[in-house]
Amino acid sequence: MNKFIFYFISIVFLLSFILVESANSPHPSHPSASPSDTPSVSPSPSPSKLNIRIRIYVTIRRDVRRCAWPQCGGYYLKKVNTDEPEMYVQELGGDDNGIDLEKLDQYVLGGIMVQPQQNENYPTFEVNDVARALPLEGQSTNTMGADDGYYRMAMHGSNAIAYELNTNETYPVENVTEPYTPKFPVQKDWLDSRIMDNSIVAGTMISVTLRIKLVFIRPAHEMNYPCQEVNKYRCEIGYDDTYKRDHNRCLLNDGPCTKIGTCPHVSRRCPKGWKDVYWNAKPNACRKYVCDPAFLNQ
Repeated sequence: MNKFIFYFISIVFLLSFILVESANSPHPSHPSASPSDTPSVSPSPSPSKLNIRIRIYVTIRRDVRRCAWPQCGGYYLKKVNTDEPEMYVQELGGDDNGIDLEKLDQYVLGGIMVQPQQNENYPTFEVNDVARALPLEGQSTNTMGADDGYYRMAMHGSNAIAYELNTNETYPVENVTEPYTPKFPVQKDWLDSRIMDNSIVAGTMISVTLRIKLVFIRPAHEMNYPCQEVNKYRCEIGYDDTYKRDHNRCLLNDGPCTKIGTCPHVSRRCPKGWKDVYWNAKPNACRKYVCDPAFLNQ
């Protein structure tokens, strides 16, 4: 009987000790952040998700709030073709050279969200694809509407396909309209080739028609394309060299010493953001003018 009482008292004492320790142990606190001090952004992905390194495409704007970096002074990214809220990043990494920070509304960037490093609170966006809009007055990523999407065009056999960025959606395309060539003399075969390859387009899909509002080209590709040098000939008086440009904007010889004929008056009418470019062309060795994006000639 005494042994039973001893065991019973021991068990009661042990349970009491456990309950006291549980009550005194610290619980994790969840301090609330002041809206004025913390960026209003979507939750950062978990480290495991960030390490997957999936490329996403975003539009970008500068954080103009006044407080210490990195809490302020970074960038807000909006994942295109989604309803996800903006994401705050402390800085851009990777291939961000050449981005005009004063014209961020002219860019679509591809890249990877990189988790915060030690002693950092916010992720970095590692840029690996830079596409800049061909200038068009009154148009930017800020003017795109709810029905507008961002696409990459490609040929699948003899069929054109629009691939929606950041989603798995694809759309057959039978007709494409663009707003540039009806307004000023852009080199059409160059623009058409860029729309169908190596560019991003923003616009609206209506049935099988893609109505483009902006074309975003890759400046690095355009400025580093390896064009060959043209030959210069010594022509007699009344004759001159003539040239043509291919769809990569490379100047090519088009016959030496073409006879100079009567040339029509051509009004230069390149809009803001574009630059007059010309060369002597057949049949009369007259100047042929086109408009090139000014940012490619800086």
